[in-house]
Amino acid sequence: DHPNVTALEPHEFFQRVRAGILPRFDVVVTASSVEHSGLGRYNDALNPWGDLIAIARAFCVSARHARLVIAVPTTFQRDAEHEATTEEEAMKFGTDWLGFNGARTYGPVRYPYLVTNWQFAHRVDPARANRTGCNPHCGKEPPAWGQIVYVFQKRDH
Repeated sequence: DHPNVTALEPHEFFQRVRAGILPRFDVVVTASSVEHSGLGRYNDALNPWGDLIAIARAFCVSARHARLVIAVPTTFQRDAEHEATTEEEAMKFGTDWLGFNGARTYGPVRYPYLVTNWQFAHRVDPARANRTGCNPHCGKEPPAWGQIVYVFQKRDH
């Protein structure tokens, strides 16, 4: 618990939106979550655009200066030689994949739609030797399922 953080159940969130009393958020964080939206695995309704809608909704309730911190599975992370670090590079590498009803893996087709209206700011790389967190001394292969964290900011319109 933190005095400046309020947890809301989905129904409370939507009640505040409808009542016009939901404050704008400075930061939206999603880690290993949105790729499951709309696939029905966690009792959510089937919707092929569930992930895109979730991020679009976050955009609508975020402040003008807001940041999106996002970690989803991407095909870019599997090959260190071809990992995207800019929007341009993201369009060149990888493929999209859907493991129904488990999760999506984002590639050059769906990832740009996921972050529509958000502008790439930077990739979070906490001074690690490589993108998976396995430093040169860990003595084993890094996990294939590791997710890269990217930060976006709202586009000026």
